[in-house]
Amino acid sequence: MITIASPDISGVPAEFVKYFVMMCMAGAGMWYAHKRGMQANGTKSDPVSIAQPLDVRTVPDHAIKGDTREELKSLDEKITASARENLRQHNATAERINQVIKAGEERMSTFLNALHAMESRMTTATLKEIKDIHERLNPVAEKVQGHHESIKHLNTRVAELWTWICKIFDQLPLLKKSK
Repeated sequence: MITIASPDISGVPAEFVKYFVMMCMAGAGMWYAHKRGMQANGTKSDPVSIAQPLDVRTVPDHAIKGDTREELKSLDEKITASARENLRQHNATAERINQVIKAGEERMSTFLNALHAMESRMTTATLKEIKDIHERLNPVAEKVQGHHESIKHLNTRVAELWTWICKIFDQLPLLKKSK
């Protein structure tokens, strides 16, 4: 409960203050709307008061033709001069763009020729190196092939020797007794 005699407002609920401020704002808005409505040019009996009728011209006023011909002519000359200058600037810009495009194409051609020459040099150098490697490896391959044949022959010979050693070992009487 709100006590009126209390000087402290801490006991006032926040909801009450919020709704009180909202009611004050609504009242102020209604008062302002009433005040503005009373300032209008109408009365209660005649709210839409038009004191004077609209001015309606029966004959329209056109521009005076004699004075404007010179202005139109000078304006036409300015537009024509502006169009010519625009065309001149366009042609100059187009020429510069064509020069840049041509220079770019020449540069691209130079790059492609340089790349082609580099590719040719690299291919030639690579093929030469492969040929040199091949020439160095061919004799080694022939020697390996020859050694391979020798190894086969030696394997056969070792097998024969082993068989011969086994036969000799079987023929020795001393070694058989110790088994």
